[in-house]
Amino acid sequence: MGRQNTFDGLSEFLAIAKRQSVRKAALDLEVTPGAISQALQKLERRLGAPLFHRTTRRISLTEAGETLLAKIAPAAQLIETSLGETLQHSNEPSGTLKLIVERLALPHVIEPILPAFREAWPNVKVDITVSNTHGDFIADGYDAGILIGSYIAKEMIAVRLSPPFKWAVFGSPDYFMHNGLTSVRMSQNTRARHFHER
Repeated sequence: MGRQNTFDGLSEFLAIAKRQSVRKAALDLEVTPGAISQALQKLERRLGAPLFHRTTRRISLTEAGETLLAKIAPAAQLIETSLGETLQHSNEPSGTLKLIVERLALPHVIEPILPAFREAWPNVKVDITVSNTHGDFIADGYDAGILIGSYIAKEMIAVRLSPPFKWAVFGSPDYFMHNGLTSVRMSQNTRARHFHER
């Protein structure tokens, strides 16, 4: 025979005490009245005392039942409240969101939306690394990245965050004559900059 669970029968006992009816308690717990009665009988045998007076018309607590209810009802309410709070927290995003973003994304994407994001999700801490390098940022521990479209790996799931940008390079004719067009390429080894917002 398996070990007796301390809480066996208590939910049925509480439901009957609340509703003063086995049938109504069964509806609340979505089980049959027979299952409720069987659970109550097992609890009474375990405790060695009847918990309810039963007649054909009504059911009421015995002295032992009233004593038990007074002791466990507050604990049951606390458990129910705690479970509800935990469920609520689990439905709200929380924790740290680690992002790696292109420097260009700061003024055009991050700065415009960050205040609204922080207001909508106050339990989320945003940890941002600004870098123009394009490695495997998932392997580096980031949750997401904001990159220029041409640098996004094909296997990545991407969502457009801004209108297309047009690139332009400006310089004097003398500069290009002496340095050539290749000198205007942006270095991909730009040192990373890191900060975080709460």
